[in-house]
Amino acid sequence: MSAKPSQGTFSSGSGLWTVGTVKRKKKKKKKMVTLRVVATVVSPNPKTNTATMGNADQFDPNTFSNTDSVTVVPQ
Repeated sequence: MSAKPSQGTFSSGSGLWTVGTVKRKKKKKKKMVTLRVVATVVSPNPKTNTATMGNADQFDPNTFSNTDSVTVVPQ
């Protein structure tokens, strides 16, 4: 497995992506940070990957958007 973060660091051992401070590029425009993961499938079974925001330095009025999952089905 390899991973390339657009910002911060990624530990393949723990699976933890430390993003750091995300600042806006321009007024009212959000900055997006990404983590590109490349992995080899070794099972014919579907696998679910879940990402969760663990910490924030600002109030988040919508905590329902802090976790997301995707299931990958090998072809």
